[in-house]
Amino acid sequence: MTRFYRIPLELGTLALFSALGCLWWLGLPVLALTSQADEGRLPDQQAGVTAELPELKVCFRRDPPFFYQVDGDGDWAGFELDLLAAFAESQKVQMRYLDPGSFPKVLEFLEQGKCDVGASRITYTEERKKRLDFSPGYFPVRILAVEKEGAKTIRPEQLRGKTVVTIPGTTYVKAIDSIGVELEKVWVKTSREMFQAVLDGRADFMACDSAVVLALMNDYPGLRVTVPLSDREHFAFALTKGSKWTKPLSRFLRSFRKDDRLRALLIEYFGEEGADLILSDP
Repeated sequence: MTRFYRIPLELGTLALFSALGCLWWLGLPVLALTSQADEGRLPDQQAGVTAELPELKVCFRRDPPFFYQVDGDGDWAGFELDLLAAFAESQKVQMRYLDPGSFPKVLEFLEQGKCDVGASRITYTEERKKRLDFSPGYFPVRILAVEKEGAKTIRPEQLRGKTVVTIPGTTYVKAIDSIGVELEKVWVKTSREMFQAVLDGRADFMACDSAVVLALMNDYPGLRVTVPLSDREHFAFALTKGSKWTKPLSRFLRSFRKDDRLRALLIEYFGEEGADLILSDP
C-alpha cells in the first residue's frame, strides 16, 4: 500500500524531475509526500531491542522530509529505514538508532566509530570517501535552486549578489560555491527552515537536493524550482572507514536492486510512476 498520495504540482515544480534524469518539462503528475512530524518513538523502541541479537548502530538525523518520517500513530517509517531493516534481517542483527543532532555530527560520529552506518540522505562524494566507506548509491539526486514564484532565473550565474539559505556541512554548500559568483549565505539546521527563510524574505533562494524538493515543495506554495546547481549524484549509506559491514551492505543493496525489491519499496513510498522515474537514472 502506498504511504503517500499523489498531487499534480505546477510546471515550475516539475523541473525537479530533471534531478531524476528526466526532461524538465514532462507533463506528468508529481508524487508529493505528506508532511513529516517532529517527534515519535525511535525505531528500536517500536521493534523491541533484544539482548540475544548483535546490534547494528545507525546514525541519522530527524530533519529529512521523507526518510524517518513519523507516521500517524507515533511510530517511525521511511524509505531508508525499510532498506536498513531488510539488511538487518538478512544479517540476523538488530538496529539501534542514534540521533547526533545535526548532519555534520552524523559524519563525525561515523569517523569516531560511535555508529556503524550513517543514513539520512548522505551524498557520496570523493572527498567524503577519503574519510568514510560508502555503499552503492540507491537514489539519484541533484542540487536545485528554489526561489519565489515569479523569479526569472534561467542560469546559475544570474544568482550573483543574492542571499542563499542552506545547511552547513552538506553538498549544498559545495554546489553553491561551484557557481563561482559572490553570494551571501544564511545558515539553518533543517530543510523546512530553508523553505521558510525564502518565503519570509530572509533569503532570495535556497539550495537543496531534489529529494527534499519532491517531498516538501507542496507544503510551501509560492515557491518554485528555477535552475539545477549540480550534476547528478547519489545518496548512499556511509560507514566507518574499514567497517566490517561495508561489503555485506554493498552486496545486499546490489541484490535488492537486481531482484526488484528496490522497485517494490520505491513504489510503496513514491508510487509506480515515481519509482520508474527514479530507476530510469541509475
